[in-house]
Amino acid sequence: IPLTGGCGSVNATGNITVNQIPNTPTISNIVQSTCSVATGSVKLSGLPFGSWEITPGYYKGNTSDYTITGLSTGKYRFTVTNSAECSSSESVEVTINAQPTAPATPALSITAQPTCAVSTGTIVISAPVGSDYEYNVDGGAFQASVTFAGLAAGSHSFTVRRVSDNTCISDEIIIVLNNYICAVDDKGIDIIGKDGGTSVANVLVNDTLNGKLVVAADVTTTFVSSTNTGVTLEGTSVIVAPGTPAGDYTLVYQICEKL
Repeated sequence: IPLTGGCGSVNATGNITVNQIPNTPTISNIVQSTCSVATGSVKLSGLPFGSWEITPGYYKGNTSDYTITGLSTGKYRFTVTNSAECSSSESVEVTINAQPTAPATPALSITAQPTCAVSTGTIVISAPVGSDYEYNVDGGAFQASVTFAGLAAGSHSFTVRRVSDNTCISDEIIIVLNNYICAVDDKGIDIIGKDGGTSVANVLVNDTLNGKLVVAADVTTTFVSSTNTGVTLEGTSVIVAPGTPAGDYTLVYQICEKL
């Protein structure tokens, strides 16, 4: 290195240190925000030996890779500065998408109520629909089909979630399938008309509510009609009044569930 000064000249030698510029950080493992976590993250690799600082964000460390968390919606390009204060070029652009939203509460309809012939009902979801949605009833497994068959009478709750983000789950909606009563004809015992008596002790004995034997406390039993005024309903018993003429008679009663 030539040096000048005074009246003469002097030659001196010395060492010049050239610090290496860090490699551009390698981007991987981009994690987007979800319905349950509002921010994203990204992994930076190929970081320089020794201490370093990543910008934007001013993250400091000394490892060969580093995961940045808590990234809000936006676009990012990262640089790394080594201990010699040399900075890399910018990384490729990283985009953190806006936080997704939960699906709307499902819209649905009852396509079949339980009956005495078919003891279960069917419910079909009409919205939202599409390949990114799956559906659930009563906290069970989610399914792609919008049709739920084989449902018992009573209340059922439904939710929808996104396939692309299974933390995105709608509010639930509750729908009720009707209870059903199956009244079976009774065959009364023969009664001597002049004496009268009880022909059917309990008309509910072979009737069912939702497939189970009726409990008298759960229903009201009402007389509807009789083909002879001497044949009446008292409570749940069919009574033949004394002096009723001989013959075959029919009594009709109605069972209603107490709500």
